[in-house]
Amino acid sequence: MSRTVDIIVIGGGHAGVEAAWAASSVLPNGTVAFLTMDA
Repeated sequence: MSRTVDIIVIGGGHAGVEAAWAASSVLPNGTVAFLTMDA
């Protein structure tokens, strides 16, 4: 299975959330992958 995304945001801290929000604003019909990791 393969998937295509327009933007990948790595990290779920404050900056990561802001980056994902900004990406969704710039590309309203695009797809954003949001990757986080719990240690």
